[in-house]
Amino acid sequence: MDLRQDETRSGEREPLRQAGAVPYAVREGHVLFLLITSSSGRWIFPKGHIEEGERSAQAASREAFEEAGVVGEVLDKALICFDVSLERKGGRRDGELCLYPMRVAYQEDKWPDRGGRHRHWVTLNELAELVDDERYVEAARGSIRRSRRRRRGAG
Repeated sequence: MDLRQDETRSGEREPLRQAGAVPYAVREGHVLFLLITSSSGRWIFPKGHIEEGERSAQAASREAFEEAGVVGEVLDKALICFDVSLERKGGRRDGELCLYPMRVAYQEDKWPDRGGRHRHWVTLNELAELVDDERYVEAARGSIRRSRRRRRGAG
C-alpha cells in the first residue's frame, strides 16, 4: 500500500514535524543567542522541516546554517517540543516543533537564506523582549542550564 509520507494507514494525517536550533555562544562570561527574522518579520530561532532519513538534531543543524549561517555542535536531546500550526501546500496543518541547543563554533558572512533574513545576537533578557512565544524563552533558559552542566562535566 502506497501512503503519502504524512498519512497513517487509517488515512489520518500525522502532525508535521519540524526541528529548530537554539544557537548560542558564550562571550566574556555571557550567553548570547542568535535570532533570525521569519518571513513575516517575527524574531525566531532557525527551524524547518525534517528531511527523509534525517535525524531531528541534523535537521536543526542544517536549518541553522541555511537560515542563519552558523555552524556548531547540536545536541541530540531536545530542549522543548511543542505543538504548532504550520503552512503546508496552501493550508494550515498541525505540527510539532522540537528545539535543540546549538553551541555556535563560527558564523559565515554568506549563507543560503541571507537575502531574506536578518540575524541578531541577543542576551536572554533581550530575547524575552523580542520573541512573541514564551516557549522560545524557555528553550533559551534550558540551553543555559545545559551549557552550565556541560562545563561542570555533568554532560
